[in-house]
Amino acid sequence: MDNCPFSDRPRRRATFLPASYIQTLQVNPATTPVRNDVSGVGSSNLSTLRFLTQARFVGETDEMIVATEIGLFLDPDVLDFPLLGRDLLNLFTLVCDEGQNLVYLLEGQDRQRGLGLLLQT
Repeated sequence: MDNCPFSDRPRRRATFLPASYIQTLQVNPATTPVRNDVSGVGSSNLSTLRFLTQARFVGETDEMIVATEIGLFLDPDVLDFPLLGRDLLNLFTLVCDEGQNLVYLLEGQDRQRGLGLLLQT
C-alpha cells in the first residue's frame, strides 16, 4: 500500500517512530535513554530513544488507550513513517483493503464480526 500512513508489515516486535516525531512528542534526547539494539531496518545497531507512553486508537464510537514503550530513531534518514510493531498490532485484526487504500484495525466485537466476514468471502 503506497499511501499507507504506517508500515503494514507487522514483523517488528516493537513500535518505532521516525526522528521527526522527537520534537512533536517533546521527547528530550538528553534525558531519555539511548539504545543501539535495533537492526533489520536498513542497518544494524541503530540508535533509538525509548520511552513509555500511551497509544490512543480512536474508532467511530469508542477509543482504546494502551500503555506501551515506543522507540524513536535518532537518524532522520532511517525511517520516514511510523512502524507499528506486534506490541500494538497483536491487539487487533489488521485488514488491508488495497483497492480502496484503506487499513482497518478491528478489535472487540468488530474483530469478531470482521473475522466472520473474512471467513465467509
